[in-house]
Amino acid sequence: MEIKLIYLCALAAFLELDRLYAGQFMLSRPVMAGSIIGFFGGEFGLGLWCGLWAEFLLIKNKPIGIKVSASGLIFAGSAVMLASLYNIPFYFAFICGGILSYIFSYLDILFRKQVSLLNDKAEREVKVNACGIGKWIFNLIVLRFLFVFAFLILSIALFGFLANISNVNRYLTGYIERFLMLLTLFVTPVIGLVNCVLIFGKKNG
Repeated sequence: MEIKLIYLCALAAFLELDRLYAGQFMLSRPVMAGSIIGFFGGEFGLGLWCGLWAEFLLIKNKPIGIKVSASGLIFAGSAVMLASLYNIPFYFAFICGGILSYIFSYLDILFRKQVSLLNDKAEREVKVNACGIGKWIFNLIVLRFLFVFAFLILSIALFGFLANISNVNRYLTGYIERFLMLLTLFVTPVIGLVNCVLIFGKKNG
């Protein structure tokens, strides 16, 4: 389990670079990232499902100013890993993934502030030695990868450990199970589809 967690977190951190730092080939979109992580984790269908609904839920989120929107990749990827590696029911893992995506967004703000300070220092150094810009870009990409990887592996391991030690599955029965399944399987898709209608309605209006 530990080795699989490490390489899935590394894969997710690599895909997250596509969001801003390298490529931008849409691989960091929830539906793409969820499917890829799910495929390598042996849960392609679950990854596709988590990615699709995370995409719909977060489609209205737009980064404005210092605001950092919740990461759909963290949302979908965390849900897939929690469900496949720790045997957490998919509907509960999906909710946990959403929580982690918002926690990540707040930590991402702190990360970007620190990077901004480092950018100022790098800018002064580049004025003296222009050849240093390539090294700085490489260091920035590596730093981003390590930040996302560390967040994922620590948070998923912690959530999975707490779920197992508390035997959360025994509480997810009866009315609680039905409520969470209703929330995940019906309410979440409806909210997501409404978001899509609102977004594309405004574009066509």
